[in-house]
Amino acid sequence: MAQILKGAPVAAALSDDLIKRAEKLRASGVVPTLAILRVGERPDDISYETGAIKRCEKIGIQVKRFLFPASCDRETLLNAISEINADDSIHGCLMFRPLPNKEDEAAACAMLSPEKDVDCMTSGSLSSVFTGKGAGYPPCTAQACIELLDYYGIELSGKRAVVIGRSLVIGKPVSMMLQARNATVTMCHTKTVDMPAVCRDSELVIAAAGKAGVVDVRFASPGQVIVDVGINIGEDGKLCGDVKFDDIEAIVSGITPVPAGVGAVTTAVLAKHIVEAAEKDTDMKELKILASSILAGLCIGIGGTVFLSLDSKVLGALFFTAGLFTICTHGLHLFTGKVCYVFERDLDYAAGLPVIWLGNLIGTWCVAQATHCTRIGSTLKERAAALCTVKLNDHLLSVFLLAAFCNILIYIAVEGYGKNPHEVGKYLAIFFGVMVFILCGFEHCVANMYYFSMAGMWSGKALLYILVMTLGNAAGGVLFPLVRAWITN
Repeated sequence: MAQILKGAPVAAALSDDLIKRAEKLRASGVVPTLAILRVGERPDDISYETGAIKRCEKIGIQVKRFLFPASCDRETLLNAISEINADDSIHGCLMFRPLPNKEDEAAACAMLSPEKDVDCMTSGSLSSVFTGKGAGYPPCTAQACIELLDYYGIELSGKRAVVIGRSLVIGKPVSMMLQARNATVTMCHTKTVDMPAVCRDSELVIAAAGKAGVVDVRFASPGQVIVDVGINIGEDGKLCGDVKFDDIEAIVSGITPVPAGVGAVTTAVLAKHIVEAAEKDTDMKELKILASSILAGLCIGIGGTVFLSLDSKVLGALFFTAGLFTICTHGLHLFTGKVCYVFERDLDYAAGLPVIWLGNLIGTWCVAQATHCTRIGSTLKERAAALCTVKLNDHLLSVFLLAAFCNILIYIAVEGYGKNPHEVGKYLAIFFGVMVFILCGFEHCVANMYYFSMAGMWSGKALLYILVMTLGNAAGGVLFPLVRAWITN
């Protein structure tokens, strides 16, 4: 009689460890967070989603759901992916596949950041599975097979293994993972000649054919271990795997049941990937934020350079928007944009704002210093000096109010870019929002960091004015979100 390799004890062992790690993360101010993106209401998707949420709740992982009808268009889907990528509080994303539209699925997978791909949906994650290098994680089900075998002490090194199926979801990834553990792997598929004989000659069989009962007694041999990944509905209407369990159990030394086998481990592996992603993010978080903030400062600095280079204020304002467009497109950290959401996020988010401000300052200063070394440097320095003189001759209340007005428009621009379902609407939101605040002479603290650096007019007074602009930007940025929250509640 075979040893029944149940998934529950494996999942329990993984969960016990993950609970401790999640508690440690929370103690440091980081809440491991999973984004679930589901299009449509397929029963199997909803069933897995329910199990995943229960597992996450047990471990201490927060779940944010992005749910759309089957008729969801591509723009809406990609906007959700963009929001997930840009949200620093989200550590991983699970998107249920297949989507109703294969082209939409391909576009969504391509857009998702590999660092947040916890179920091997992106080409970057697949590459890491095949090469052993790069960001992302292996498919949860494929890794669940490995976790289960490890838990039951089944040695993989030197073993003859057969994988039935060659999909990118299970077959190919688990084959590579077995090879990484020094197993000798044969992949079988519909064109394999005499597949039963190939399987009988193996010590380990992983069945991922996706067809009920395809693996029968012809495939089995004494001493063999069989892992059944299949999830099918049998002729009796009950859940079953790819393996004829009752026929084979008496022959092999170990076998996973369906249900209560690999599937029970998969949600625990998903949770493991989220916790690991949160731990990685914590280790490098401040450095990543600083680097992203410096890049955002570079973008604003280049936009400021364009503004100073053009004689037409209208054209200068128009082309300055290229800076914010780049920042929004690439999810960079700009203080004036991030501060708008400080009351909607946790304390960890607020603690990162000074780092963002500093990074923006460094980025703008670098652009200014580089520009000083060019043939246009002297001309732009004179124009920046004239601009800064006007600002420094203004009184502080005026500066504060102009800064507040500025960030009301910045908030409108950023929200418009993130939530407008139309591609043209996204860009118009940025262009009009930024152009208006520039043409009106409103004060943007990061842009002014560049102008003061370009003019070479940093002083105690200049720093005071930048700080007042920062406070004004913060006040204007949070105004709309706070009022909106009050109205809706």
